[in-house]
Amino acid sequence: MKNKHFNIKTVCGIAAALSLASCNWLDVSPEKVASFDDALKNKGTTENWIYSCYGPIAETSPVTYRTGSADGGIEYSTDEFVLPQTYGIGAQTMSYGQVTSSSDLSHFYWTRIYGALGHINLFLRELETHSPLGVTDDDRNLYKAHANFLKAYYYALGLKLFGPVPIVNEYIDPNTPSEEFPGRYHYDYVVEEIIRLLDAAEEVLPPGYALDETWGRANDTVCEALKGRVLLYAASDLWNGSFPYPTWSNTNFETPGYGKELVSHEFDIKKWERAYEANKKALDMAIANGRKLLQIEDAERFMEEQDITVDDIFIPGIDPKTNDGQEFIKRTMLMRYVVCSDETMRNYEYVWGSTSAGYAAEYAAMCGLPRNLVQLNYTTNMYSGWSALSPTLNIVKSFYTENGKLPANDDDYFDEPAWLQRAGIDGHENIINLNTRREPRFYAWITYDDCELGPFISNGEPLNVNFLSKKAQGYDSSVRRDNCQTGYLSNKYTAPAVRMTPNTPSEVENAGHPLAVNRYPEPFIRLAEIYLNIAECCAELYLHKNDASKLDEALEMLNVVRERAGVPELDASDCQGEMSILDWVRAERTVELFGEGHRYYDLRRWMIAPEKLGAGVRKGLDSFESKKENPSFEEFNREVTINQPFSWSNRMYILPILMHEVYSNPQLVQAPGY
Repeated sequence: MKNKHFNIKTVCGIAAALSLASCNWLDVSPEKVASFDDALKNKGTTENWIYSCYGPIAETSPVTYRTGSADGGIEYSTDEFVLPQTYGIGAQTMSYGQVTSSSDLSHFYWTRIYGALGHINLFLRELETHSPLGVTDDDRNLYKAHANFLKAYYYALGLKLFGPVPIVNEYIDPNTPSEEFPGRYHYDYVVEEIIRLLDAAEEVLPPGYALDETWGRANDTVCEALKGRVLLYAASDLWNGSFPYPTWSNTNFETPGYGKELVSHEFDIKKWERAYEANKKALDMAIANGRKLLQIEDAERFMEEQDITVDDIFIPGIDPKTNDGQEFIKRTMLMRYVVCSDETMRNYEYVWGSTSAGYAAEYAAMCGLPRNLVQLNYTTNMYSGWSALSPTLNIVKSFYTENGKLPANDDDYFDEPAWLQRAGIDGHENIINLNTRREPRFYAWITYDDCELGPFISNGEPLNVNFLSKKAQGYDSSVRRDNCQTGYLSNKYTAPAVRMTPNTPSEVENAGHPLAVNRYPEPFIRLAEIYLNIAECCAELYLHKNDASKLDEALEMLNVVRERAGVPELDASDCQGEMSILDWVRAERTVELFGEGHRYYDLRRWMIAPEKLGAGVRKGLDSFESKKENPSFEEFNREVTINQPFSWSNRMYILPILMHEVYSNPQLVQAPGY
């Protein structure tokens, strides 16, 4: 995916016409060209223009960890992670309930969505009146198909963030009267427009990936998968009869067929039926086009290629000399490789990914690595991670036990009072019971006290994490930032074979990027998500229609994902106790899609955000709250409430539109509660 820079000032009229994007972002012709004739001079310049429209997708990536308060990254505002309060990033603005109609965070997303749409519309307008050298009719159709996909994606992003949004499908002249600006369209109307655009794109786009410069662009499988996700969201509680502001509507603008209404307030089972069909089709297309879940034989191959053996991997209570132990270790490594490998390595799980999102997953990896990884030049100076991306104790408890159940529901697991007690692991006396006898994904993606990161991360050796020692990775009052907040760190985007050495800083600097250590694609859509989408549709249809076949199918889809992860399969009897089939679906999404940007939207569309994101809900071990250097085992291993100003208000289900946008466009209405 290419992200070219553009610089023609004449198109700033788009911003003036709609007040939707600033001129300094919406520059739309290639560098050092003076006219649209140059921008559409030949096939190369034409493709640079249309494919640059993928750039804002990378900028707004749901996987992206962003350091600035105005730089998005809103998906990190869930209960998955806690960051040091001093970071002051956009995700914290959201999780603290501080987003307003004047917040830079809303501006960040709004300008990228509508700047991109203006960019695309101008391209389509100019393409109609130009004849670029070497561009055939088939090329034109392909460019238009990409334009249709991109419009659909940006509208879908707008729906997720802002709820009902304006539809802008044509270039709007700067002299257009403000009363003719578009307002918000009804949520369901925007969904239909997204489906129409994706259907049109799907007819022309290729069926799958090629390992060339086109990797990361849309194909027909991506179109169908995005369609399935959009329809799944539209069928969910928030947008299917339960929106918490029943009187919210347009004041001036009307949607054809809906009038001034913006959200449907009656439940419609047909939305779940339609979402089911779309996701089933997406799965069939993905498999037909060579997509498949990464499997244990892939992990074995990766380990061999990277000189990693089962003996190199420490997991408490797992004996690498037994067949069961080897199987468990390989499953753990498999789940590490899911997002730490790429198509060149024959990882075909990505239905859609990005290699040009600013290496955002790499930033997430560094934020999840402990401080003091390896000595520099064999002195007391250390090469460090940021020790900041801290999973909550709530999420730690959401990973299953070795029996495939939540710790609180597993009668064969430790009683809860014993969870924070020593587990008695030889050579690792500080490992607690809660961090033992867990599923492979826990050990693949969660860093805990006294574990071993590795196998080569610390100058060719594993790193024994020690949160109890200030000199190792523990709390250090002299470090204003980069102190672990919860007693856990995220290991999801750290590649297994990464080595930090005394020369790492110079190697990184010479690579031209501040963190050039871990560059795998970001997962926008993985095949596992589609299996879980189908499972959710089936669970809803079973619960609403009492169709036993849908229960069977939901279990089938869940078990595909669970079996791959090394978790025992479920049957119908598992849905008759503490957890319903819908509970199991939501639990599986929490674990399998951990850290991939889904939970921000899931908690909202399920309308369970108040109980998960309110004040006093997020918990952790006492890694930071007591601010005690070199704590004892007992002082560290106690459950505490994370002392940050988290809050929840129902207005946080969607973002506000920036205040001046509403003032400039009399057709727009503000989000409720802002």
